[in-house]
Amino acid sequence: MSAEKTGLQSASETYMTTPGAGTRTVVAVIAGTFLIMFAVSPISIVLPTLAAELGIDLAEASWIMTAYLVPLTACLLPSGRLGDQFGHTRIFFWGLVLSTCAAIAGSLAPHWYLLLIARAVQGVGAALVSANCYPIITATVASNQRGRGVGIATMASSLGSMAGTALGPLFVSPLTWRWAFATAAAAGCIAIAVAWPTVVSPIPEPAGATPRRNRTDWPGAILLLLTLIVASLSLNHFHDGPETFADGWRWHLPMHGVTAALFLMFVLIEQRVPEPLIRFSQFRNIRFSTAMVANGVLHMTMMMTIFSMPFLMQRGLGMSAVTTAGLVATMQAVTVAMTLIGGWLYDRTRSPWLCVVGLSCVAGGLTILGLDPSGMDIVTLFILSVVMGFGSGIFLTTNNTRIMS
Repeated sequence: MSAEKTGLQSASETYMTTPGAGTRTVVAVIAGTFLIMFAVSPISIVLPTLAAELGIDLAEASWIMTAYLVPLTACLLPSGRLGDQFGHTRIFFWGLVLSTCAAIAGSLAPHWYLLLIARAVQGVGAALVSANCYPIITATVASNQRGRGVGIATMASSLGSMAGTALGPLFVSPLTWRWAFATAAAAGCIAIAVAWPTVVSPIPEPAGATPRRNRTDWPGAILLLLTLIVASLSLNHFHDGPETFADGWRWHLPMHGVTAALFLMFVLIEQRVPEPLIRFSQFRNIRFSTAMVANGVLHMTMMMTIFSMPFLMQRGLGMSAVTTAGLVATMQAVTVAMTLIGGWLYDRTRSPWLCVVGLSCVAGGLTILGLDPSGMDIVTLFILSVVMGFGSGIFLTTNNTRIMS
């Protein structure tokens, strides 16, 4: 074991001996991770209604999700670095504050573009929370119980998603879509109150450690953000005529080229700065690289599923918002159960095959769903939701624990 891990374990053990300290910190992480997904999941349910009320089409409505996800993705790495510099609990807390303020702004936004700005700020706040919750768990929970600790945090995230989805139909009728943001703001206020003691009594530094004051790689962070923004724009049809390659290649090909150029610049910057956001040498470790790639693929596919399923079910299959929310909530409920079970199983077996089983279930469910959804009844969709929820829960806890161990 390295000296750094030994020091971290010592700090964890010392902190856990403080009465109530470990429990307060874990509860704060639970509240934060719950909030992040609670603020996301109902939006996908209310998007069709929101789009109709604001007079925007599907492509414009998708930007309400994109405006959240792009800053979230781009700011995760800088947020982790800020946690290294100024304390993970402190950055975690201010992420909650920023996300809550943005939710309040979203509930009051009179126009589509102002809602996009609020969602972008909300995404930055979510990144501050998400990037620091697992380092807090790692520093708080003993190594032989870390799988369960990560499982509890992942379960809280899934619970937030399930709760938001369950409330989604209420935000369509009798309430309005603005209540989706107002409720997230109320949950954020509770999370802030719960997390405040962790700022007053932060996790101590590992024994013998010196304060870290490494610079954050802001050029890399800006280039990564620009790369993701241009990539998102390149995939949208901001051109005249039908949405075909023949009519849109003059837009798509140059934008793809700009995306590639920005990413190349990002890679070159990361190889030259003393403290890069990404150390590409880490990807020589097969375990690390496969875990990161698998994690990215799962989150990309599941977020797309959560976004597209309400449109498929409500507009394509003619289902009600209540039925749609029920099916999505079923998948999330199974995910909640399996995250904790997955952590328990990994603590006892340390088997990487749990990741394979989980990903196989998700891939199989998505493949069947993509073949001919128009011919599926509600029973088939229910079974697919259960299978994908099972796989997602098993994979998330196991994979996250392997990355953090």
